[in-house]
Amino acid sequence: MNPVSLDCYLRPFLLYLFESLGFTAPNMTLADITIREAAPSESAIVLHHRRSMFRDMGEGTVEELDKMVDVARPWLARALADGTYRHWLALDSSGRVAGGGGVLLCPWPANPKTRAPSGL
Repeated sequence: MNPVSLDCYLRPFLLYLFESLGFTAPNMTLADITIREAAPSESAIVLHHRRSMFRDMGEGTVEELDKMVDVARPWLARALADGTYRHWLALDSSGRVAGGGGVLLCPWPANPKTRAPSGL
């Protein structure tokens, strides 16, 4: 799937998810939310969200979460740069990052039900 077609599918999904989870303020509409792809230079934002997600789920100690971020940092920078991981950020009307989501793209080997190459 090329990047343009992936954006066409993911943007509406992220907007739907953002709204369905109640992340809009009472006077905010979806028109106030901007979804854009994260740049490799924004990996600290992505790592902050990932760490916070695990913390909010009660997974890991402070030390384990800190270690996870340290270990993931170089991988995430490379993956955002080479496109094997793509992340989108949701920004409110003031430009503040309010959330995000990502997709890990990887080749997948054939299985007995495969009829055509995956294109990855």
